[in-house]
This record gives sequence, structure tokens and C-alpha cells, in this order.
Amino acid sequence: MGTDHYLERQRQAYANKEDRLNAHLKTIQDETQRAHQLNASAKTQLAKNRNTLKQLEANIKNNSLKQEDAKKALAAIDKDINTYNKTLANMKERAKNWKSIVADEKKTGMQTSKLNGQIDRLNKEIKVLEGELSAASKQRSAIRLG
Repeated sequence: MGTDHYLERQRQAYANKEDRLNAHLKTIQDETQRAHQLNASAKTQLAKNRNTLKQLEANIKNNSLKQEDAKKALAAIDKDINTYNKTLANMKERAKNWKSIVADEKKTGMQTSKLNGQIDRLNKEIKVLEGELSAASKQRSAIRLG
């Protein structure tokens, strides 16, 4: 849903700026909480993937690598990384949309400092996921099968 449509719907539902601010805050807090929970599961999954990659590296050095097993493991890791990258892109888009919503609401005279603070928290969650993905992608790219 576009930001203009969202704002119009919110303005119809909450004619009072304070009620609308509270609704915005609740929505972005919920998004931030979901992002935090996603980061927790991503950290767990990516840590498992890092362990798998370490084992693959050890097997390569020991010449005990089974190509088919390695290909399956790497495909699963690639799938996880791609999924989290798509999720990250969606989170960034949502944060961008929130910035636009806040700018529009500020024009109506709404006090937006609380919203900006919540957007900052959402952006911190985005940075956490970015860091985890960067490390995972770097480690993954180091492994090439012959």
C-alpha cells in the first residue's frame, strides 16, 4: 500500500492528530518488534550456516568433501541468504515509507519526534540484519566447489 493511501486511510479513521500519532506509533512499534524477532531468528540461522561453512572448509582442507552433500548445503545457505536479503530490502522500503509519512504528517503540524525516534530504532534493527548478512555473505563467497 502506498504512503498516500495509508495516510488518507489513517486521516479518515483518526481525525484527531494525537489519535493518529498514537496509531502510527503503535504500527511502527509493532514493525520494529517484528524486525527484532526476525533478527533473533536470522542470527540463529546464520550462525548455523556459518558452522556448516566452517565444516565444509575443514572438509575441503582434509580432502574429505562429498561434492553432492556440499552442493546441497551451499544451496540451502544461498537460499537463506537470498531470503534474508529480500526481507532486508522490504524492511528498508518500509523505513523509507515511514520517513515519507512522518514528513507528510509534520506538514499538518503533528509533533513527529516520537515517530522519528521509533524510525531510528527500526533503522538500528535494519543495520543489525545488514551486518549479519554481510558477514554471512562474505564467508559464503569464500567457498568454491571445483
